[in-house]
Amino acid sequence: SREHALIRYADGHYVIEDRSRNGTRLNHARVDGSQRLEPGDRIYIDHYVVIFQPDEAPVEEIDETTIGAMGGVVGDSDG
Repeated sequence: SREHALIRYADGHYVIEDRSRNGTRLNHARVDGSQRLEPGDRIYIDHYVVIFQPDEAPVEEIDETTIGAMGGVVGDSDG
């Protein structure tokens, strides 16, 4: 999929939504609908692991160009 998941800030906390055909996993469980994120959560996309660690100040709105520049892949789930 071109767009795997969406992370957004809503109602005072961050949530993740699966947008892929192959599924996105949060702490090894498949994301179903919208799920709340907590610091240290592990997001599994394909064979990559992204560790969710938000800054103190929430990001109300961010564009895709900024997200792409930030990266986010911190490890490989195979290693």
